[in-house]
Amino acid sequence: MTCGSCASLAGRRVLTNAPRLVLDDHWIVEHAHPVAVPGWLVLVLRRHARALHDLTDAEAAGLGRWLPALARALHAATGCELEYVAQFAEGAGFHHVHVHLVARAPEWPDDLRGPRVFAALSTSDPVDAAEATRIVEAVGAGLGVRPEPVAGVVVAPDDPGAGDVRALLERHLAFAHEVTPAGHVHALDLDALLDPAVSFYAARRGGTLLGVGALKRLGGDHAEIKSMHTAAEARGQGVGRALLDHLLAVAADSGHRRVSLETGTMPVFAAARSLYASAGFVPCEPFGPYTVNPYSTCMTLTLPRP
Repeated sequence: MTCGSCASLAGRRVLTNAPRLVLDDHWIVEHAHPVAVPGWLVLVLRRHARALHDLTDAEAAGLGRWLPALARALHAATGCELEYVAQFAEGAGFHHVHVHLVARAPEWPDDLRGPRVFAALSTSDPVDAAEATRIVEAVGAGLGVRPEPVAGVVVAPDDPGAGDVRALLERHLAFAHEVTPAGHVHALDLDALLDPAVSFYAARRGGTLLGVGALKRLGGDHAEIKSMHTAAEARGQGVGRALLDHLLAVAADSGHRRVSLETGTMPVFAAARSLYASAGFVPCEPFGPYTVNPYSTCMTLTLPRP
């Protein structure tokens, strides 16, 4: 049977919707996904081993070092009252040493206390990528470890006219027109994305297209995020975060000091607004062609100077 943990470590499968923390040569930490509990971390051994007694001395020492440090950082990040710890490696496809570290909040339903917490792994309302990322970043800051992007997701310049990219952009435009009143759709079509002022990027895993995004130069030190769209089948895996982080890094490297965007106000855009807010974007006055209206909101971020 294929090991899910090994597939995740190799970048063939994504088990989190947030960045991961690479602690040392032996251990990584991810926020579990999908799970209904914010602050459900998983400490994963970076090689395949079935049981704790299979750990080398160095791996065991790392576990002893990191587990209490993670608990303290998780408490600081979430305000949890307790930290649950469990290691079974019994689930189908997961016979691989991995330690669950779960933030048990002060207000906690009885049906999730103790071993019953594992019911939270079966949920139709999982912790979203923005909240999972916030927790991982806070834990990483407490440990002095910088989060790394989702394994296996590569963001790079791409051709908006490529077959798979064009198909995803058509879905992006169709979605925008479906949920936004006429006259208020600002998504760029293919011709607009070919403008020299626009830099276009795609996120892929193993060549498979996961999402797209673009950076448009507005003049001076101002740039705009455009055409952010994650394929439906790849949502909840941190693709949007990987794209946004890459676009902001490109903006900073290009000398931009301010990055802005426009998005919808409707509930269907809530996840996008949450993602942007988690990256530091704040509401701002309309810029460029945008106006004050009930259907759109503008946000901006001032980048730190190098």
